[in-house]
Amino acid sequence: METNKFFEPLLGLYSPFHISWITHEVSEDQITAIHIYITVETNYRPLDSEGRPATIHDYESRQWRHLDLFQYPC
Repeated sequence: METNKFFEPLLGLYSPFHISWITHEVSEDQITAIHIYITVETNYRPLDSEGRPATIHDYESRQWRHLDLFQYPC
């Protein structure tokens, strides 16, 4: 099974959001962390408060800590 297809429903990600790649990291104290990189389709436009497609002015990288997956920080 492809790893991305396994993690997308596990994290509740559906179109237009997709996992682009997944990495893992082992630190000096042997703690393993999973890093999941998510992208959005280029034609995605969220709806504004009136239900019309909004204008996107820019994109920014964001980072947050998810609940642990399989005992590993994610």
